[in-house]
Amino acid sequence: MSASRILSCALALAGSPLALAGGPTWRLSGYLEGVYNKLTGNSSAVIVRYGTRNGPHEVHAFVRNETFDTTGSDLPFAYSSRGGVAGIGYRYYLPGDKVFVSASAGVAVSGQVKTPDYRAGIVAGDYWEKGSFVGDLYAEAFWVSRADDVYATLRLRPGTILSRNKNGRLWGYGVLQGWASAHQRSGTENKVEAGVGAGYVYQGEWSLNAEFRVGYSFAGPITNKRYTNPWVTLSRSF
Repeated sequence: MSASRILSCALALAGSPLALAGGPTWRLSGYLEGVYNKLTGNSSAVIVRYGTRNGPHEVHAFVRNETFDTTGSDLPFAYSSRGGVAGIGYRYYLPGDKVFVSASAGVAVSGQVKTPDYRAGIVAGDYWEKGSFVGDLYAEAFWVSRADDVYATLRLRPGTILSRNKNGRLWGYGVLQGWASAHQRSGTENKVEAGVGAGYVYQGEWSLNAEFRVGYSFAGPITNKRYTNPWVTLSRSF
């Protein structure tokens, strides 16, 4: 199916927002992050979306670029990759906007892998704050065509605000996170980690987090099933 045909179908599913009086409201949004952890090394992701929403339906064009480098990690091999994908996506939001289902189709614009990138899955997230007690929950499960596999993760971070000013807040928290894949090809994709962390959130957009975790890999090949894993993450949503 061509990209133009996919976009036409997505617009139809979204209730033909282009036909709305005055036209749709288009919005630029995105996410970027840089991550280091001792188990797998360095990674980064930049995702930019430009789209429109009509009720629970959203259609958007996107560009995504990802890098991965195991140099200096606990993995017994050195591997690096980078690649960019451009395409179109569709989301359906459940009431409350805390859960959505998603489908996307993309083509390679850079990197070693040239096959199309199709993805379908579900994402859920929540945040709560009561006095100085805060926390968040994130979960996702996606089928990824390039791997012909399903990947899932669930993360819980309950904590407390340590300090706050006009620019942001510093908080400390515990973290529990698990990953799983349908084919269990790698121990790094099938594991559970628990630990403690601290993060600073700047103006509701930038976040810098440092964590120390212990982990256990329950399926797939890996050098050490039990391990320690420091994390540092810098991210921004807009």
